[in-house]
Amino acid sequence: MVQEHLAPLVGTEDRQRLLLILALLVGLAFLVKNAALIGIRWWSIGVVQRASSSVQAEMLDRYLQATYEAHRHRSKAAILNNINTGVPQAFNSVLLGYISILVDAATIVLLMGTLLVLSPVGFIAALVLFGGAALLLARVVRPFALRYAHRLFELSKDGFALLSPAIEGFRETRIFGREGLFADGFRRNRSDNAHYAQPQQFFAELPRYLLEVVMIFGILVIALVLFATTDQMTAFGLLAAFAAAAMRIVPALNRVVGTLNGVRSGQPSLRTVAAEVRGLQAEADADPSHAEQPVQIPRASLEVRDLGFRYADATGTCSPGWT
Repeated sequence: MVQEHLAPLVGTEDRQRLLLILALLVGLAFLVKNAALIGIRWWSIGVVQRASSSVQAEMLDRYLQATYEAHRHRSKAAILNNINTGVPQAFNSVLLGYISILVDAATIVLLMGTLLVLSPVGFIAALVLFGGAALLLARVVRPFALRYAHRLFELSKDGFALLSPAIEGFRETRIFGREGLFADGFRRNRSDNAHYAQPQQFFAELPRYLLEVVMIFGILVIALVLFATTDQMTAFGLLAAFAAAAMRIVPALNRVVGTLNGVRSGQPSLRTVAAEVRGLQAEADADPSHAEQPVQIPRASLEVRDLGFRYADATGTCSPGWT
């Protein structure tokens, strides 16, 4: 194949020169690919981080623009958790995760396309073995990733519920001797967090070790297929190409499966933040004060009769009839 396609392009049939030129071309291709990946990674991280920061600031602004009645019905811990934890996790785990999956998937597709050109039979075997193993692992790990992600997100909110009053109410905490209540509660919260974070991290890393085993057995199966369908010399050459491709495909599959688990772990944060944003937007649309325009206040004295105030969910009016 090298003699047939490369030799006419470079104008020589010397095998030593052809191998050297081929090695240089492969090295240059990997250099260009890695430089492109580094550039894409730098760009994607910057875009995601700026978007996350903008959403955090916008959520705080909408919380501050909400009516007092709506504010009273919100948990301070939930607000802090949504802004400080929910938004960054939604962007870093979900949005950045999908970008990373697309980049790794492009690498896998290019390598698999090369294998398809070299040997369609070997390509089918590699697709079934490596692709099937990755899909199976992703499906097996998925329920665990979602379960632990939901619990860890709730524990993060509970942690803010203990930290906020303990720190902001320092004086009252010391006066009434409630230090132990907050400290012990937070200790249990962090202990539960560690309890759920351990299996979550374990299942996130598990596919990496299993896919390495799949790679070894996969190369063995592909070797048997190649030797059964082609002559010995061709089989050896194709096997070397498939082994080299497997060394690149399997790590990419590891990253895809691991990142996919991270995306699933970020789903609770994404759903919570999205629901909160929709709720804040609905409140802003329903509150007429947001659409009011400032008016010029006259310098003369104003007199307001029968003044009173009542919250929307209250049953009585505060100080009715004031003038």
